[in-house]
Amino acid sequence: QINTEINSHVKALKEIEKIHLTQKDLIEYLSIHSLANFGNVQEFLINIDQLKRMLVNQALEPIFKKEVTKNLKNLESSLNQELAKGIEHIKELSRTALKRKLELQKRLVDFEMKKNDIHSLHPRFKLLKSVTKQLNGMKAVFSSELGKWRQAKQDLAFKKAL
Repeated sequence: QINTEINSHVKALKEIEKIHLTQKDLIEYLSIHSLANFGNVQEFLINIDQLKRMLVNQALEPIFKKEVTKNLKNLESSLNQELAKGIEHIKELSRTALKRKLELQKRLVDFEMKKNDIHSLHPRFKLLKSVTKQLNGMKAVFSSELGKWRQAKQDLAFKKAL
């Protein structure tokens, strides 16, 4: 589940980077679902759309038209800021998800270690470990003695007696 969440954030961040690098229009960012639904983005879009319709569909007085244009620019600026906040929010969600994933992995490792410790407390497992330790010690002694014997065998020279 957390991998799916991380993958969706990474996908969104890659799309954001792609749009940013190609320097496309601001509207392109709205194709990213998590940005389009962030905060007040939809409200800004609705208000921008209403103001644009007012400019196109109605014959406005110059003072009113100037005020609508000013408000339109302010709303577009606010939309830019809201999208920037949305991008930061996605980054933070990614960081948080990665931290959670690391924590879950640590817990899983701890759980496995505890599980193995439970087995190591069993008397037969303890006996097996001690026998294995003794066997490894004896194996080392045997290898050492075998090496000495081979060296001694090479140093001996047998002569035939007549």
